[in-house]
Amino acid sequence: MCRQATTKNVHSHSFRHHYATRLVKAGASPLHVRDLLGHASVATTQVYVTLNLTDLFEAARLDPRNPRQTVIRAPREEIA
Repeated sequence: MCRQATTKNVHSHSFRHHYATRLVKAGASPLHVRDLLGHASVATTQVYVTLNLTDLFEAARLDPRNPRQTVIRAPREEIA
């Protein structure tokens, strides 16, 4: 399908990467994502999850152990 659409850098596993990332960002447990993708190990599932710096800042902000939850803000631009 990707070859017929003449898209570059898209392969069948791109959809698995997108699916796993969306589930984790929505709050799904990595164990549940592992089961949905049919992996034996969470380590394999982690290969499919792509998070960025904004996701890291959001996770730190939500951490109840973080004494400065409201101070941490995501950067305006992503670091490549």
